Amino acid sequence: MKQIYITDANIFIDLYNLGIVKEFLSLECELCTTDFVMEELEPEQAAIFSGLKIYESSEEEIEKIVDLMDNHTGLSFEDCSVWYFADKTQGVLITSDGKLRKTAFNSGTDVRGILHLFEKMKDEELLSIEICIEKLELLKTVNVRSPKKLIDNLIDQFKNEL
Repeated sequence: MKQIYITDANIFIDLYNLGIVKEFLSLECELCTTDFVMEELEPEQAAIFSGLKIYESSEEEIEKIVDLMDNHTGLSFEDCSVWYFADKTQGVLITSDGKLRKTAFNSGTDVRGILHLFEKMKDEELLSIEICIEKLELLKTVNVRSPKKLIDNLIDQFKNEL
């Protein structure tokens, strides 16, 4: 069975801005998100990612998502929706949101970020090492909140593989 990745909007936006959506969509995993995250995207972005499996929440699930949000200040409903479905499916939560990453991780959820996706795209030969390095350098400029030190560490790791 393929690994399930439940992805947050910030990841989609970064992938779109980096021009590597096609490679992301080719990963050997089940790529998913929630209907609420899709609503956060610009229409042209949402159209590109429309092939993903999209979890639509029942009334009961919405209540559970609201409970998560009520118990964890600083997280949006959309954040809690991807966290909820990552737990429900025993999938991996893919997000760059620091508060969501920390909170979900501390609750036992498997949480990864965009750097993990770069490693997977390289390992699956969807992106060359050179392109990974180029796009990681670009990530530091298109997302001012990106973890620059971790990006530099991954760039160094990739350079050592050349």
